[in-house]
Amino acid sequence: MPSKDLEVRRATWRRWAEKNRSKDSVAYKKYLARQAAQAKYPELKTCSVLGCYEIGERHHPDYQKRLEIVWLCKTHHEEVHHGINKCKLCDSKRFSRGYCSKHYKQIRKQEDPEYATRVSEIRRKYHERTGK
Repeated sequence: MPSKDLEVRRATWRRWAEKNRSKDSVAYKKYLARQAAQAKYPELKTCSVLGCYEIGERHHPDYQKRLEIVWLCKTHHEEVHHGINKCKLCDSKRFSRGYCSKHYKQIRKQEDPEYATRVSEIRRKYHERTGK
């Protein structure tokens, strides 16, 4: 018999999933994909990248096809999801959202017109506080 704490967590998850089925369908599809993959492949396999022999994690290239999975080690799995640590626009070191600090600021200014105002306000407060 599962513990009471586990039953409470399951009930909480069911309530959340019921409320968010249509609103947050990606999370629900990921949940279904994970459950199907764990049922079909309960044992771990090695990474499917040539020359890598580490224990892999399940990776779903397409959540619509839940049983089609690829085994990737943690390093290769992060590369697939987050890209290599290079900026999408140049070869500089990645800062955030796949961009270097220079391009990240440009993208943020385009997406959020109040970004520059907030940054200048933060800098002004910092200079007032430190006296620099």
